[in-house]
Amino acid sequence: MNKKELDEKIQLLREQKQQEAVKTIVANNYRGLVDIVMRYGKTKIGIDTIDKFNNDRKTSYISLTKGITGIVPKVLWVTPSRQLRDKDIPNEFKKFGKEDLLDLTKIVCWTSLHKEEGHYDLIIFDEYQCITIDSVKNIYNGKLIADHAIGLTGTPPKDYAKNYILGKLKLETIITITIDEAIEDNVVSDYRITVIKFDLDKFDTYISDSLGNKITERTQYENITKVIDVMKANHQDVSRIAGVRRINIYNSKNRMIALNKLKNYLDSKSKRGLIFTPFKKMAEKFINYFHSTSTSIHYSAFQEGKINSLALVKSGSVGHTYENIEYVVVSSPTQDKAGGTTQSWGRGLLYKEGVPLDIYFLCAKDTVEETNWLPKTLSKLDPAKIQYTTIEELIWK
Repeated sequence: MNKKELDEKIQLLREQKQQEAVKTIVANNYRGLVDIVMRYGKTKIGIDTIDKFNNDRKTSYISLTKGITGIVPKVLWVTPSRQLRDKDIPNEFKKFGKEDLLDLTKIVCWTSLHKEEGHYDLIIFDEYQCITIDSVKNIYNGKLIADHAIGLTGTPPKDYAKNYILGKLKLETIITITIDEAIEDNVVSDYRITVIKFDLDKFDTYISDSLGNKITERTQYENITKVIDVMKANHQDVSRIAGVRRINIYNSKNRMIALNKLKNYLDSKSKRGLIFTPFKKMAEKFINYFHSTSTSIHYSAFQEGKINSLALVKSGSVGHTYENIEYVVVSSPTQDKAGGTTQSWGRGLLYKEGVPLDIYFLCAKDTVEETNWLPKTLSKLDPAKIQYTTIEELIWK
């Protein structure tokens, strides 16, 4: 089967799944959560749902009024970023010949949803893992009303608070397509995961503590962890101090050393891929980078095949598609409460026949990252496809 035939086969299967999803949404009265792994065309499902909803409303109105038409539903589409709001999603409507539906659809970002008021017939919660109590407080207080609501994501949240909010909105999962199903369908590539473990620095004394003393990264981590344990025992809020510890782990000198060695190793093999970092300053340590406040020159060069690697922050994940990716490095796996880690490595899963995607996770040994965050990130992935190593073992293997 040549590439054209393979692409046509994949597209046909993708369209079949999209049609099945819309039928299920209609059967559930346009209410529920659609959990479909990346590459099945969530945006297309959302657009087709609006199209079907619009036609259903017109048909209902005609039957009740003996042929009089003119009812136009109001639809609100909530999306993560301005790029998606202003350009990408409108272009998807046009691409699928549904530009007329834009006239009845208002597109807003999750960050501004709380400002929205009034009555809508249908809300599309795109990437609903972005939901927070603040973003939907106007729904709770009755200022924003919706008769029907659909949530779309490839990375359903694992966070209790987010799922509690969804439950209060009476939104339950009505469709699930997992990554294993997508691999079987040849919609996404298979994958291999390599977890590279490193030590927090135990020897160099270059970090200043609150008293100005020079301490190691390991000592700082242990000191913060002791404070967190005491605060938890006293039922105190640890979110702020836990954030300090997370930055301590992510900013580790040895993490950056391992990341640089890994990039050099992949470059030596002429591999093409993405490196996701937790902070802008970390991304900017690489020659080619892209984040929310950078220019797109390096991003464009990567997409055009002029460079082989691109360092990213989260702005390069949701809504972005990359072709011919051979690896993705996630330098800071979290517990993935909002699906951010999965969104990152999922960027490289565009199907390539017989070629698995190499996914690399960096993890600080003997920390909460190893004992808590990483296991949750890997919880729904195939253990047989996961190996653990160090950067030295990987390079000299």
